[in-house]
Amino acid sequence: MTKPTDKKTQGGATPADAPSETTPEFSHVIDLDDVPRLGRRFHLCADENTCARVAERLSLPAIAELDAIFHVTVTTKRIEIKGDIGATLTRICVASLDEMVERIDESVDAVFYRQGDQQPASEFSPFDGVHEDVNFDLGEFFVQHVSLAMADYPRKPDGPSLLNEYGKTSEASPFAELAQLTGVIDKKHDT
Repeated sequence: MTKPTDKKTQGGATPADAPSETTPEFSHVIDLDDVPRLGRRFHLCADENTCARVAERLSLPAIAELDAIFHVTVTTKRIEIKGDIGATLTRICVASLDEMVERIDESVDAVFYRQGDQQPASEFSPFDGVHEDVNFDLGEFFVQHVSLAMADYPRKPDGPSLLNEYGKTSEASPFAELAQLTGVIDKKHDT
């Protein structure tokens, strides 16, 4: 039996509950009634197949690692989740279209209010919410945090730019393009 203070999950879904259209790619459901008063530590580590399914969901070429440690505390009014997430993602550079590695290491501090009990909106973090079910999917929570932490426009730090390869620097500005078009229009009117 696993120690209550150090639960670890490899992969996500077990063969008995293989992923379906309604099961998240990295599911680790906990029964909130089983969490002790002082909380419980959970270590989630995705296997290769789970990483591949999550990469497909997030439209990424690959994910090499998904690893998180959460401490979950539950009261009758709140669910508090604190911990650290880590992920190593393969992304496509928006400038060069080459594959690149993006590393995510972030701390998580989220609160879910139970049974409609809520704090004032000014005290909400972007990750706070309402949760009324007795079960909570930590794996899905983790994947959603990774998706929010990903760079909007990933770019290699020293990667080549498509502008250097396919464009001229004078044409880089939309105003330069307009100036060229204006010159062409003026020449047509002069003749």
